[in-house]
Amino acid sequence: MNLELDRHGSNPIYRPGEPIAITLSTNRDAYVYLFSIQADGRTHLILPNRFSGGNEFLRAGEVRTFPPPGASYRLTIAPPFGQAQVLAVASPRPLNFQEIASFEQSGSFADVRVRGSQLGNAIARAIIVEGIPSDQWVTATRFYRVAPR
Repeated sequence: MNLELDRHGSNPIYRPGEPIAITLSTNRDAYVYLFSIQADGRTHLILPNRFSGGNEFLRAGEVRTFPPPGASYRLTIAPPFGQAQVLAVASPRPLNFQEIASFEQSGSFADVRVRGSQLGNAIARAIIVEGIPSDQWVTATRFYRVAPR
């Protein structure tokens, strides 16, 4: 899996209110999931979301940007300030994250009940429950900093 942000470098800087776009590709057909981990450890499942409509399936070699052109949603940077990251998970089968993520009634993106440092273990447990061998799913991470204007 290849995961890129719309700003290059190992730790690009974004400011509150600025949009962010995430580009993904995989070398196998896969379902992809994106998590945003804020500087304070709060985590959100940003794909799938209430707007994606099943748009999380990628064909091998396909390159897709989130949000896609013409999407009815935007991904916008917000505090807290500090080190943040995007974590992507790719799996050959759909995964069920209902035990760790839930949509608030008016929310577009799901809140994740585990903090950023515990997310990897929660994802691994969800994958084990689905019975997917460890050599068939991958993760990728891209770091960025949120800085004041």
